[in-house]
Amino acid sequence: MDWRDEGILIAARRHGESSAIIEVFTAGHGRHAGVVRGGAGRRMAPVLQPGTRLSLEWSARLEEHIGTFRVDPMPSRTAAIMADPAALAALVSMNALLSVTLPERDAHPALYARSLELIDALVERGHAYAAEDGSGDVYFDVRSWPAYGELTRQRL
Repeated sequence: MDWRDEGILIAARRHGESSAIIEVFTAGHGRHAGVVRGGAGRRMAPVLQPGTRLSLEWSARLEEHIGTFRVDPMPSRTAAIMADPAALAALVSMNALLSVTLPERDAHPALYARSLELIDALVERGHAYAAEDGSGDVYFDVRSWPAYGELTRQRL
C-alpha cells in the first residue's frame, strides 16, 4: 500500500536511536502516523517541526500498519510563527485539536484547507518576509518583535 500527498506536521517524537514517528494532517488521508527513518538525525530533525508543510510518501505492506514516510519540506510559512508568542500559541492549539479530535486516516479536505489558511493568516501579521531566492521560504524579521532576545539577554 503506497500513497503520496502533502500535509502539515502535527507532531513528531523520537523512535529508537535515529528514527522519528510523525503525525501529519493531509487533505486526502486525514490524520496519519508513520515512521521517518533518520528523522531524529541532524539533517531531518530541524525539518520535523510542528506546523511544517511536507511532501509525503507513505508505504506499508498492509494499510493497517503504521508504515514509513519519506518526507521532503515544502515552502512553509511557519518560521514566522515560531517567534510570535500569540501566533505560536494558535499553531500549537490547532495541532493539539487536530491530534486529539480527528479520527486517524479519515480525510477532511475542507478542514485541511482552513488549517492552511490559518497558518497563512498568522504569518500575515507582518512579522516575516519571503526569501529572495524564490524558494518560497519565509523568515522571521527579528526587528519586528521588540522583546526578541530578552530571555537570553541578547540585543539587536
